[in-house]
Amino acid sequence: MVTHDPDAIPDFTSFGPYAAQPGVSPSQACMVFAHLLAESFETFLVQALYAVAARRCFDHARLFVYHGKVDERLAAIPSMLPDITFTWRANDRSSIPLDYFDSSNDAALRAGSARWYEQSCDKPDIMLLPSMMDRRHLGAFARPPRFEVPRDRVSKINKAVRDRGLTMNWWFCALAVPDHDAALDPDVFSAALHATSEVVSKRHGATLVLVGDPRTTLSEIPPGILDMRDLPDGIFGQAYVISKARFLLELTPTPWLWMAFGLDVPWLRRVESTFPSQLPGRGSLFVADPDDFATLSAAIRATIAETRESPVWRPTVSVSNIPAPNRFDLPMKSGPDARFVTF
Repeated sequence: MVTHDPDAIPDFTSFGPYAAQPGVSPSQACMVFAHLLAESFETFLVQALYAVAARRCFDHARLFVYHGKVDERLAAIPSMLPDITFTWRANDRSSIPLDYFDSSNDAALRAGSARWYEQSCDKPDIMLLPSMMDRRHLGAFARPPRFEVPRDRVSKINKAVRDRGLTMNWWFCALAVPDHDAALDPDVFSAALHATSEVVSKRHGATLVLVGDPRTTLSEIPPGILDMRDLPDGIFGQAYVISKARFLLELTPTPWLWMAFGLDVPWLRRVESTFPSQLPGRGSLFVADPDDFATLSAAIRATIAETRESPVWRPTVSVSNIPAPNRFDLPMKSGPDARFVTF
């Protein structure tokens, strides 16, 4: 007689190859539910990207996300991530308590929407909470998340950037302007703009395009630099411009959209520390003093040389050829951080 340890992890292999592997067949899609409860732009973005990366671990999965009452910028993020199946948004009178996930008949609370149960939101295979969605682990996913600007907005944005002088027959560099409440020395930033323009525009005949917070006041914008921070479609326009750039440059660390493009858009970030846990993602960074413009120029020239095979105008939709592992393991290891280049 064989006795079974009641505390042992159950073995479902005798029930067939898919019994313990949700996500490998259409009839048994992996159900992922993520709670995006952050209020800051950067943390909200990280959580959304982490949730999408978890969904992309499977061939067949459905991703449902829930977030609180957020501003327009944050609310636009889920609509640029096509891997999200449905977004539940809180308002002043509703929220999603954990009781909704109790699928037993004697659940303490029942969801008011029949759609909640029709989509099996009460029976997720994976539930992601804010503390689990750590930015240090974004680089560990084999299939990184991707932004995709909604198709119904693309033609309007494309026309807007053309009207402002951006052409499709030559490359450009996107330069991220810090948020309006960031510690920013206008004179230092203006000098860095001139140095960047000297390398990108005057030496290589390319365009320098500003993206980022339109509320940030700059003391001076050198001639020839295009300011795209106030495109009519807001954050959608910003994402579109970044997605077409040869590379993205950050003169100061900015909590912006570069994380969502993974390997598609190389990025060059000026940093003063090489502490890896603070810098997730893949790309290149350089270490320099804020006023070291000779180093800045050298770093930009090196990035231009490394991206010589970059397409002039990237496709709007990114396709991943990496097979899904069809598993999601915890605890996760920290992923490969950005490649540091010291000049």
